[in-house]
Amino acid sequence: MSIKVLSKQESSVIAAGEVVERPASIVKELVENSIDSGADTILIHIESGGIKAIAVSDNGSGIASNDVELAFHRFATSKYPENGDLFNIETLGFRGEALPSIASVASIRMVTRVVDERNGTSVHMDNGNLIEVLSTGCPLGTTVTVTNLFARIPARLKFLKSPSVESQRIYSLVQQLSMAFPLVRFRFDVDGKIRLNTRGNGDLRNTYAEIFDPKTANSMMVVESGDDLGYAAIHGLISSPDTTRSNRNFINLVVNGRCIQNRSLAFAVEDAYKGFLTVGRHPLSFLFIDVPKEDLDFNVHPAKVEIRLKDERQVFSSIQRLIRNSLISMSPV
Repeated sequence: MSIKVLSKQESSVIAAGEVVERPASIVKELVENSIDSGADTILIHIESGGIKAIAVSDNGSGIASNDVELAFHRFATSKYPENGDLFNIETLGFRGEALPSIASVASIRMVTRVVDERNGTSVHMDNGNLIEVLSTGCPLGTTVTVTNLFARIPARLKFLKSPSVESQRIYSLVQQLSMAFPLVRFRFDVDGKIRLNTRGNGDLRNTYAEIFDPKTANSMMVVESGDDLGYAAIHGLISSPDTTRSNRNFINLVVNGRCIQNRSLAFAVEDAYKGFLTVGRHPLSFLFIDVPKEDLDFNVHPAKVEIRLKDERQVFSSIQRLIRNSLISMSPV
């Protein structure tokens, strides 16, 4: 079989599959861009589980008119570190893959304005093709609207679940991001109905109450590591032994500002509760873990939900000891 060089369109669609798996992937990328832009208010709207439409608006710094088209080129980014050190990145994204990947599998319109420009810029892309670029009036910040996801790729469309399932996935994602960034106000509505609305006042327990429920939030314990728990600085909320769930879905970890998935660190949380919980019950947690940037690699997964730690054992031990000590301190003799 002879070797074929893929066309630009074919390669773009394949590459998009690494970033855009489903509507929740788009929401994650757009919201992270909003956070990186310095926004303190982010509005998220979806229709039909995000398959029909997704809109993310923010009051961040926006994109200058002469950079708008460039933002849709692959590997074009404003977040690449000046010194080229890929292990010293402080933004949530930097690869420059999100917008071009979304644009290659859907119709996307972006309206944006920076503070020193009187008018904003509107750009419309459809399945990788530039439709129009216009000057327009708009508030400071950026609004990205994505419609007709996978309309021209039926093979990808058929693997999506029902609108209600896709909506729930997005809802869970927005819950995580709202907790991870309590200083940012989030509003999330589904088909015109508000599902989540946080104040962004920075109070972790209040934010937890707004996202989940006040009763659970009041039962959570505040934990914070001292200097004796290794090199990982940890703080957040954990559940008391009488507040449990039937699955592990409520164990949330934020490492250096990113919501991540890590079996080992999640097990550290559960293992700390050994002897406190009955079999088949699981704790709740929302832990913020900060480690030296040079000891962390996010570039092992296109969506940056998995990480590689230089010394995972130390972090595991720090989490376990912090939670265990907190549970023992509040337990009767």
